[in-house]
Amino acid sequence: MTASKLDKPPLASEYPPDTVLLVEHDPVYTLGRRSSISNISFDPSHARCPVHRVERGGEVTFHGPGQLVCYPVVSLEISKKDLRWYLSLIEEVVIRTLMRWDLVAERSPTDPGVWLDSEGSKKKIAAVGIAASRWVTMHGFALNVDPDLGWFDDIVPCGISDGRGVTSMRRELEQVPRHVRSQVASPLMAEVETEVAEQFS
Repeated sequence: MTASKLDKPPLASEYPPDTVLLVEHDPVYTLGRRSSISNISFDPSHARCPVHRVERGGEVTFHGPGQLVCYPVVSLEISKKDLRWYLSLIEEVVIRTLMRWDLVAERSPTDPGVWLDSEGSKKKIAAVGIAASRWVTMHGFALNVDPDLGWFDDIVPCGISDGRGVTSMRRELEQVPRHVRSQVASPLMAEVETEVAEQFS
């Protein structure tokens, strides 16, 4: 599946259930339905890219080129009507995807998303925000493959201000020792898309 460019997240009603959309966005900041504007360090009316409030949980995040955004449109009516259970499944898809590149990631007991140890601290490599309408899911996760991480400097990503920060697959793989790095190829977006799709199959 080739990633496409979208200006804003798709609506669940636009697609039939059990569809997985893999996309790259043009630069955009999105805020969850209860997100605080205090987590943005600029005037939204004079932002360098669009700012949208969307119908998902969570705080502010950035989407843009080099980031794989996954929108599963899944009917929980026929599986399990439990958003916490579904959130855990989404995180597991990311964790298993990262294992393909020998990146060991984990969940946080307090903050949704996928994290890994980086430069002595926990850093988020994938943001997760979900919602459902009549038990059909919308939104999903955003995996940092190789985005410009400078976009995150103007926000408090996901409202987490304890200094843990964000990272990307490319940044983490560049820290692998040189003699090992040659055995672990840098991720191409198409390869990550394929791996994510396989995790959903």
